[in-house]
Amino acid sequence: MNLNNYGYQVYYINGKQILLHRHLYEIYHNVTLKSTDIIHHIDGNRQNNSKENLKLCTIAENNLSRKVSRKSKSGIKNIQIFENYYLIKIVKDGEIKFNQKYYKDLFSLEDVIEIRNIELVKIHGEFACFR
Repeated sequence: MNLNNYGYQVYYINGKQILLHRHLYEIYHNVTLKSTDIIHHIDGNRQNNSKENLKLCTIAENNLSRKVSRKSKSGIKNIQIFENYYLIKIVKDGEIKFNQKYYKDLFSLEDVIEIRNIELVKIHGEFACFR
């Protein structure tokens, strides 16, 4: 089995690249996927193609699983750290759904992370991603 440039397992039939996770999803669920259908690896491991780890989702839902941007100064998803406060900012479908300051003299970073986690689940449900 080969890996493509994105870390997905692939094989070839008559020179055409087949993504293993998509093929297995079709077998597991007895469906034919459209080219626009997105299959999400729930645990983020692109080599874990078990039935329990593959989920059909929208592009927006799949994008929620992205890791913290390399541009992030805090290294913590959805949290910015300023001199006197922390800022939690959560966006869904291009709209700010949660935007709140937490002052450092009242809240620890651990407190703010816990609040962020609760809000992510409220907003994104099962697709909430904390990494």
